[in-house]
Amino acid sequence: MTKELRVGFDAKRVFQNFTGLGNYSRTLLLDLSKHKPALSLNLFAPKKIERERTAAFLNDPFNCHFPNTIFKSSWRSKGMVKDLLREKIDVYHGLSHEIPLGIEKTNIPSVVSMHDLIIKADPKQFNWVDRKIYQAKFKSSCKRATKIVAISESTKKDLIKHFSIAAEKIEVIYQTCHDQFKTLSDSTLTKQFLATNNLPNEYLLYVGSAIQRKNLLGLVQAYSQLPTEIQIPLLVVCGESAYKDKVQALIEKLRLADKVIFLNDFQFSNLPYLYRGASLLCYPSLYEGFGLPIIESLFQKTAVLTGNNSSLPEASGPGAILIDAKQEEDILRGLTMLLESADLRSKLANLGFDYVQKFNSKVICNQWQTLYQGLVGR
Repeated sequence: MTKELRVGFDAKRVFQNFTGLGNYSRTLLLDLSKHKPALSLNLFAPKKIERERTAAFLNDPFNCHFPNTIFKSSWRSKGMVKDLLREKIDVYHGLSHEIPLGIEKTNIPSVVSMHDLIIKADPKQFNWVDRKIYQAKFKSSCKRATKIVAISESTKKDLIKHFSIAAEKIEVIYQTCHDQFKTLSDSTLTKQFLATNNLPNEYLLYVGSAIQRKNLLGLVQAYSQLPTEIQIPLLVVCGESAYKDKVQALIEKLRLADKVIFLNDFQFSNLPYLYRGASLLCYPSLYEGFGLPIIESLFQKTAVLTGNNSSLPEASGPGAILIDAKQEEDILRGLTMLLESADLRSKLANLGFDYVQKFNSKVICNQWQTLYQGLVGR
């Protein structure tokens, strides 16, 4: 019988982040709990937060460890090491760019997940202080970790380029999405959902944060130039931000308020219906470490329009039309091409659905199990 490995995880994002890094952490942990019973899953987090999306992690098979200290930040960055040793952790996994200082001086091998290097690709997104802090933390973690896992080949290339990391120290293990997206939504139930919520039968879909890098402004500008006969509504799922305010101001200026529909407080559990019912997912991001909405869309057999940059071609494979996301006219070209041809959308959706199976949970979990075992056996 395979010895049960006691794996420790940095679970801050599990409890305190409900977008990209939090979704990655929760999805991976839930998948490991289902597919790898030979792992003891130990979550180390500075703060316990009970919400619908964190409830599962407060019960078996997860073992939670919260510090009894008011210095929670320093505990996560350094003090946690004592707890890892006390709990006899075999392998430590920093799920979001960081591992604690001093772990490299113990006999606990460590792996750090690196999602992106936006601090290098788009430094203007951060103020000077944050940029310096993040860069120092990320680079230090990469240097000290036993192994680095990049979530895409694009991120691996960035790590080699900007941090001078040896290629052999970096392994690529793609991320996957929540299981709810992997069961194809019933078409009848999808239509019922749209009707019940007074949503259009045909629409374009945008899912993502309301930040400049995601390029929602560029999408709206291109959308405004579509011929009227193919300008179906654009549904937008995003959070609140100053950038969203700019987008809404542009929509008012372009007189598109009746065409661009923001879905505020949209339930996560209903997203599969929204993907399934869409004619097209529009994801013209300027840079991504991976691009999770793309695979969520492809699992629901919906074609994608996305950028030809960073990791986006890796996530979309043959399921997308790739455009230069910096060029408004190229976004317009891609939108027009796809909206004018249902056959093209169907072809991309089917090719994408076959391609996206490489991101299934069991495949990903097998790769992590092999990595953890290899670190212990070094």
